Amino acid sequence: MADPDPDFTYFVKDGKQDGPFVYDPADTASADNGGTVLVSASGARFKRLYDGSLNVKWFGAKGDGVSDDGPAIQRAIDAGGARSNIYFPQGTYRITQSLVISQPEVTFYSDFKSEYTPRLVCTTANVWMIRAKHYAFCMKGLQLEGDGNLSQNPYVPTVNGILYDRSDGSGQETLSNLDGDIQFCGFFKLNECVRNVGRNVFFNYNIFSNSVKAVIIDPYPNAECRGYRFVQNRFHSMGKDLSQLAPGVESWCIEITSARAYGNQIIGNMADFCKGFFKGPVDRSTINDNQAYNSFGDGVRIVNLDGTTSLFQQGYEISNNIFVGAQNLGWNKTTSDSTQQMNYGIVAEAPVLQNGFVTNNFITFCNKDGMYFNNLSAGVVQDNYILSPNKRADIDGSLYAGIRIVTGSQNLVSGNMIRSTVPNGAAHKNGIYNGSSGSKLIGNFGFNQSGDFVANLAPDTTDVVEPGVPKYAETYKRDKAAATFGMKMYTHNASSQKTLYAEVVAMQMSSSAGAEKADLQFNSMSNGSLKPLMRASWQGALSVGDRTGKETLQNGYVNAKALNGEYVSLLPSVEASIPNGSLFVDATDSKLKFKDASGAVIPLS
Repeated sequence: MADPDPDFTYFVKDGKQDGPFVYDPADTASADNGGTVLVSASGARFKRLYDGSLNVKWFGAKGDGVSDDGPAIQRAIDAGGARSNIYFPQGTYRITQSLVISQPEVTFYSDFKSEYTPRLVCTTANVWMIRAKHYAFCMKGLQLEGDGNLSQNPYVPTVNGILYDRSDGSGQETLSNLDGDIQFCGFFKLNECVRNVGRNVFFNYNIFSNSVKAVIIDPYPNAECRGYRFVQNRFHSMGKDLSQLAPGVESWCIEITSARAYGNQIIGNMADFCKGFFKGPVDRSTINDNQAYNSFGDGVRIVNLDGTTSLFQQGYEISNNIFVGAQNLGWNKTTSDSTQQMNYGIVAEAPVLQNGFVTNNFITFCNKDGMYFNNLSAGVVQDNYILSPNKRADIDGSLYAGIRIVTGSQNLVSGNMIRSTVPNGAAHKNGIYNGSSGSKLIGNFGFNQSGDFVANLAPDTTDVVEPGVPKYAETYKRDKAAATFGMKMYTHNASSQKTLYAEVVAMQMSSSAGAEKADLQFNSMSNGSLKPLMRASWQGALSVGDRTGKETLQNGYVNAKALNGEYVSLLPSVEASIPNGSLFVDATDSKLKFKDASGAVIPLS
């Protein structure tokens, strides 16, 4: 066209690139990008008339799954510039190199049609499919698919999804603000789905599947990692069922690699057949209402990744989660060795945790402890249900518990139910193992533990509450060798100190089916120590003793027949040991005597 008219609108007909254009006589430099700027043979620049989004097919993208659409999509990104929306019609868009976002507030989006959502596919090794180098990159309704071969063993995809990284070497803290938003997207057969260097990204209603790692959060120099929100995402086969990962390769649904991380939310997500769900710090963060089924690693692994254990994490909440390991009803060494299992439900092997809540979680079928806290203080561990921790106890004699607190102070551990399906012959397993001082263990319950249900290495003796009010009752397995079980009852003394005042012990005399027998012994505090008050035998006898100087019947017993008024039997006793005001049988002559208030002995027979 030799002499175009700027007052005319020209309609270009060229398949998906058609549309209205106008001649811009003032522009003599713009390059032809095939979408919004066309340059005629005479050098005239024609500008597309449009309002809103840029369609990648305007720029020559085919979406046929065969053509390399990368250059066309990049032209659309460059043409849009800052605050642009890039639209992807239905199709499969193959790329061979990274799409680079160098302007702020760029959004990729589609028509949100579930499995029919447009796909970006890349099989070029070691490529990041999208590099977001400015703030507020958003993606909605697209799928990214890499080069993973699902039949490969070990499973080693090399293509990565999105890299959010504004680093330019200056270390300027404002460059840590990513302010991204990923919603209704899918990530498949990738090595890493999304890696973030900085803070503030929202993940919502996405699916991450058949990849090694879903989301990694790395530190930006001298800046905290905060403001991440993961809400109602699904993670499936992250780690490719673990058995197909290369040795030493970790796989997590969400991993925070910065020790300076706080203020993050992980809420309402679902994971199945994944290795580990979360790894990272939990300082001032919430991990609530998540479900992880058939897990092969840890549910939540709390870490300080700089190796510093003196920094404490606080203000956290880990509540209402479900972490379920692989299940097999016919459990034995063969099936256990061949089945990948969850290690811990919740574990903090190094960090110092303070002032937080771990409540209402359901944890089942883990190899090791249901919950493990190396150093926990002023924490609440309450109303959790832990089923079959220490799953290998009957196989290799391992030494794990339902809840284990190694050290710390002033924790409340209450209302937890810990049940094991491992046979009673399993070696050395506690329901609750507590090494934190000044802590309260109240109202916990469990059974089928092979050791003491509560192993309390640092009983609380200094807590201050209302004096004189009974506050506690603790059940425990008192003596494994003697097969005795007991309940201790506490009140508070005049100094408001928690004080043991009574104990009831069930002494197992026979555990044969249909012939179970037990004696009940009642112990009471006397001058700072527990002493026998009485013992009721399964044979029908009630024995009273030994509270020297205070008993009415010293070293005697009342036969059950006495309850029917037939007779009372007294064991012979030495006169000198009998307190005043007592009836006794003298051991020297076997006669019934009474020792009055003055100490005088009066023969009665």
